Amino acid sequence: GIVSAILLTLLTGYLLRKRLAGRAAYRLFQIKKKLPFLLDLVTLLMEAGSTFLQSLKEGVDEFRGQPVGVEFGRVLAEISMGKSRAMALESLRERLSDDEITAIIGSIVQGEMLGTPLAQVFRTQADVLRIKRTQRAETIAGEAGVKMLLPGILVMASTVIVILGPFLLSFVYEDYMF
Repeated sequence: GIVSAILLTLLTGYLLRKRLAGRAAYRLFQIKKKLPFLLDLVTLLMEAGSTFLQSLKEGVDEFRGQPVGVEFGRVLAEISMGKSRAMALESLRERLSDDEITAIIGSIVQGEMLGTPLAQVFRTQADVLRIKRTQRAETIAGEAGVKMLLPGILVMASTVIVILGPFLLSFVYEDYMF
């Protein structure tokens, strides 16, 4: 009983950890999917004359309830509690720990430090995200043909067997019928 209890406890822990990792990966996927649209909205608002904080607040309000809105809402909350923009964005980078988001936040912090207009940085990063998403889709589409090759061959082989099977059987058993 003790051994099975330990095994079930370990199995439950493993399954819960795997489920949590899957949900985290899906949440990160949702964030990466909506991030270019948030960056475009912030860019448009900044080009229209809003400050970074005002435009980010509007973007968070627009994407309320979605993971990207929640994460950037945390950034706004940290800024309003007294953290600098760079520190709040760094904590976002640590929370998400993804290569693409790390590059985006790094370019935003670097643009802010160098004095580059943030609207230009946001527009560039949104374009980069779209290009990367297109490249991922093309890669997946290229792999789909290779993955469909084996099932296609199996379907063709089974079709040939179904069509030619009766003819072969009649040829083999021809002597036994008379």
